[in-house]
Amino acid sequence: KRLILNSQSEHQSDIDKLILLILDFNGHKIEQLITDLCQNTSLIDVYNDVFLSLFKKIGELWQVDTINIIHEHYFSNIFKQFLISEIQKITPSTNSSKKALLFLHDTEEHEFSILIYKYILKSNGFQCFYFGQKTAINEIPEAVEQINPDLIITTFTSKISDKFLSKITALLNKYSGKHKIIVSGNQLNNMSTEFDKSISKIDSIFDASFFFLVLK
Repeated sequence: KRLILNSQSEHQSDIDKLILLILDFNGHKIEQLITDLCQNTSLIDVYNDVFLSLFKKIGELWQVDTINIIHEHYFSNIFKQFLISEIQKITPSTNSSKKALLFLHDTEEHEFSILIYKYILKSNGFQCFYFGQKTAINEIPEAVEQINPDLIITTFTSKISDKFLSKITALLNKYSGKHKIIVSGNQLNNMSTEFDKSISKIDSIFDASFFFLVLK
């Protein structure tokens, strides 16, 4: 296999280093490089400037048979554990009553965005209740009733059928008058079902509206 790398941005060298380490399954050096990147720059900026581009590059390399799915799984697990570790380092706020409920629906497996949301929210004093991947949508009402969150947030990255989407939309619309709700993810661009107007749809965690909605 021939590795296709290039230098298109100031962060390209870090992306190229990570690609080579991923191909070698060198977990120790991957973890070390991730830690080094976050020492002088915020996790949010590193995620935006390096890791989003990295995952795009991995997808491109996979299409030309330069990298395999097993490499992507290997790195994704390392990065997921890093995000969880960074979230755990945040000291929970004892002075705030703000609560956020985060979940991924029954067929959604992609966690990076929702974990970044949790990182931002916890950093800003929210108590976060995250239910993980593939949360049964039928179980969400019980959690909402008991927790009574100020904010409900979910993301749509994986393809989803219109029928199931309608079910999720109906549930979120039901709570839109009582709770602030934010939805995001690239699948929103392909959806025909409409969310209630009070539900905020954002393009990504870097959308300024997210910070405004959460912090105001």
